[in-house]
Amino acid sequence: MRTLVLSPRYTDDSNAMWRAATERGWDVVRVRSYRQDAIDAAVAKKGPVLYGETLLADALAEPLGLVVVEPSGTWLPSLPEAYRKREVKLTTLGKARAIRHSLFAKPVDEKIFKSRVYEEGAMIDPDLELDDSEAVHVSDVVTFDLEVRLFVANRRVHTYSAYLRGGTIAKNEAGEWPLSDVEAKEAMRFANKLLGDENVDLPEALVIDVGRTDDRGWIVVEANPCWASGLCGCDPRAALDVCAVASKPQGEATRWSRQPKG
Repeated sequence: MRTLVLSPRYTDDSNAMWRAATERGWDVVRVRSYRQDAIDAAVAKKGPVLYGETLLADALAEPLGLVVVEPSGTWLPSLPEAYRKREVKLTTLGKARAIRHSLFAKPVDEKIFKSRVYEEGAMIDPDLELDDSEAVHVSDVVTFDLEVRLFVANRRVHTYSAYLRGGTIAKNEAGEWPLSDVEAKEAMRFANKLLGDENVDLPEALVIDVGRTDDRGWIVVEANPCWASGLCGCDPRAALDVCAVASKPQGEATRWSRQPKG
């Protein structure tokens, strides 16, 4: 039996993962804080699986005897152009702020500023006192009419859903994340081509967002740690399976293992 370890933050997604874990007969622990003493040492012996923000992983993965896997900051920039279909660079916040034309900017790790299109780099939250050395992805501006979220483990999509439509959260008033059969078929065709390509290097588990454009077809939008990603309309039971793959004993660390910050 395994144990799902959740952060102190109550969200619809963490509650959905809680229910999925209990239905499977797992134990569930929601920690009181990010302090190492917030977790019972006995949990480390019960196959812990993390789901929460990066702060949770950095604080508690080591005390739990875990490493968690995630896509590196170089993954998207080094992705074959056939899937990326635009220029993406890994740079620093200081260098990004010096760019004098429109760009899309996204922090690589923590959500230290809003991921979006900026008219120029100097507009990346200039009022925030952020370290210029923070890792940032900058890319050409691309317009997506649809983005689809994929929970992936061992090069297979375990669950997917619509994520954004026209840059707006795809959830409708009924609380659903509608995706037509045609849209699903297109997204999965592209995803399966990506995952089946031996030239695409992948961690064992991750979330990949793919998007549809008018002029470039389907492309990879970004990749994130599965254990820190929102479900959108994805099946929490399948997402739980992916997160279980991402939480490994320290003795099974790989080059995709997250390095604790601080």
